[in-house]
Amino acid sequence: MRRRIPAGLLDAGLAALASFAVGLYAAWVWQDDLGTLGVYALFMAAFGLATAVGSQAIFIPAEKATLELATPERVALLPRTIRRGLPLAIAAGAVMLAPSLIARAQGTEWAAIAPLVLTAGAASIVSPVQDHARRVLHLAGISWSAAFVSIVQVSVAVVTVATLHALSLDPAWIPFGALATANVTSLTAAILMARRRRAAVGPADPDRLAAATAMLGYGSLLRSGRWLAPTGIMSTGNNLVVAAIVSSLVGQEALGFAEAARTIGQPILVLAFGLRSVLGPQSMEAAKQRSRPDARRVASMFYKLTLILGVAYLAVAGFAWPFNPFAHIVERAYTIGGLVATAIVANALNGLAFPGRLELIGGDRERSLFTSEVIANAAQLVVAAAVALAAGSSTRSGAFAVAIAFAALGAARLPLYRMHLDSLYRPAAAAEVPAT
Repeated sequence: MRRRIPAGLLDAGLAALASFAVGLYAAWVWQDDLGTLGVYALFMAAFGLATAVGSQAIFIPAEKATLELATPERVALLPRTIRRGLPLAIAAGAVMLAPSLIARAQGTEWAAIAPLVLTAGAASIVSPVQDHARRVLHLAGISWSAAFVSIVQVSVAVVTVATLHALSLDPAWIPFGALATANVTSLTAAILMARRRRAAVGPADPDRLAAATAMLGYGSLLRSGRWLAPTGIMSTGNNLVVAAIVSSLVGQEALGFAEAARTIGQPILVLAFGLRSVLGPQSMEAAKQRSRPDARRVASMFYKLTLILGVAYLAVAGFAWPFNPFAHIVERAYTIGGLVATAIVANALNGLAFPGRLELIGGDRERSLFTSEVIANAAQLVVAAAVALAAGSSTRSGAFAVAIAFAALGAARLPLYRMHLDSLYRPAAAAEVPAT
């Protein structure tokens, strides 16, 4: 497992760099037009919501089903799982109508909105499929292949952004357009990697394959997905609601500052996603076996690495100082002192919640996960509204609403998940006590 962690971090780091590159371009090109950057923030929040639908309802339950197979055999299910999740991913693209209506109600012209609707819609369809393919490669024990897929992704994203900008294309077409292009290209690479692995390991064990395939029916997937989907929709949808709250109560300029800071703070959360890709299967398997010691061992490694990376990134990117490259690229992100640092801390808190989330999924406690998310997301909305109302018309104060509310979400998740995990492991712990 330790040998795969560098691959997982590289994979996540490069995948983060792809998203970060397009977000950084948006923050750079619109840093003198914070209203437009605020509209982009609405679409980015809706993008997260759209990608969560297919991932939570179909793809993550399908990944759970692959655990029935031996590790090298798990790629055998990738074509079937993609076919299962793609229709829902396409349907979820309709979510992009929501930010367009919010932006239009606030006076943004349709001509400025249309490129974002089309490109963000395309990116929201292919992105969850590509993420799923990479996670399956991790599940199959070929994390370095997943890292190669991310190399393709970031390379195409950067080249596409540079090329389209050099061609003087309207910037509204570029961020999500580059992301969609990069995801399509890298998804193709992931499928080819899976085929090569499948040919190398040969046919999967028939009995195991039959058991795993039986779990890929929509009925079986939705037994888990019926709780995970509303959980994911609620969590990512909350980000859109928070953006709408800040935009409506404080203004699009405050949301623009918040989006610039969120973009700078994003890498630490996506690096946590990389750790999740490598360590997540072990967390799920430990919970499935009700082995608290194994779960704690994995979670401890996750916490230590996330905290180390978070503190290091905070030191480099949290504040405007001469050796912070982002302070020179997106100066407006650092106009409001402490805003970027708050965004980084908020992302780290939510990253720390990943092990508990995966243990609840592996332990068939998706309903407990859902109830935890209801409470945590309610806290996020209350905090966002409170900060925005307290800020009034102050752009500087209102810009903190997004990051502080996201930090409240992470801080609430940690004890809520732990409460349900105590219940999950308690029967096993009681059974291990010898009779007297």
